[in-house]
Amino acid sequence: MHIGILATVFIIFLFLVFSFVFTQSITAFYFYLRSKDKILGMQVLLNWFPAVILATYLISLLLVANGMPLWEKNTSIVFAVIIAVSMVSTECCYVIYLLGLMPLSKKGYRRGVIICIGVSVLLFINIMLAIAAIQGFTAQVFLFVISYFLPITMILVVICGIVGFSLSPKISDRKKRHHLKQFSTICIVFLPFIVLDITLARNSIIVFSFAGFLGGSVLSFMYFSKYFYVNYNSDVEYSAAKAFYVQHNISQREREVVELLLQGLSNPEIAKALFLSENTIKTHIRNIYKKLKINNRYQLINIMKSKN
Repeated sequence: MHIGILATVFIIFLFLVFSFVFTQSITAFYFYLRSKDKILGMQVLLNWFPAVILATYLISLLLVANGMPLWEKNTSIVFAVIIAVSMVSTECCYVIYLLGLMPLSKKGYRRGVIICIGVSVLLFINIMLAIAAIQGFTAQVFLFVISYFLPITMILVVICGIVGFSLSPKISDRKKRHHLKQFSTICIVFLPFIVLDITLARNSIIVFSFAGFLGGSVLSFMYFSKYFYVNYNSDVEYSAAKAFYVQHNISQREREVVELLLQGLSNPEIAKALFLSENTIKTHIRNIYKKLKINNRYQLINIMKSKN
């Protein structure tokens, strides 16, 4: 297969998008492990599966671009199954999370999840049937499978995004309403690129829907950065924390330690500020974490802000 200048530019673009999505996924994963924040956990999922799709597609393009021998059939099918699972998982993660944010009854939410899973299973079966029907599976055919099924897979995500955005004004909870608007917008970004993929003839290896991953990832990164800054800048309203301290049996000395932890001070700095030994401060911190059932100051900030 001849790789032209436009295709080469597309491969470079794809590599940059993959790097951006993968780096963001790793960053969000690190802070999720530290904070156990569900929003950050969702950021990981919404970036991890696209990263797998992008990486697999990129490898396929590079194989074709370098004129390497055709893959063994078993190898190419394994890659096809990986990307099929990733596409369907991406769609499920987006849709189920949006359904959870929408103003739906428990019955409505369960019904939506069942429909989403049912559609995803049918889509996955169709992809597998298409793969099974292909004789002499090659890298070129694999590229076609991706370019054909990716836009179809993301259509449900776009539809759910549009519905979610239209329902967001009905949510009274400001934080939840903001989450729904943000994630719905990320989904809607795919729409123009899906239209391009469906309407334009497939005469090249270029898939416009991947540009949707870029747009969605940029919006996701902006939201992730703002969310982390707002929620983990240690700006806790101490006056509103009194009931929280009483609820968890936090002593007066432990409260002083908590407030200095939230200000970002290290253990030696806290010891100096309170005129105590560093070992004493470590003991206080261990007791605080044990009472709150947490492991680090990120989780401390998270639990303090979520309770105030």
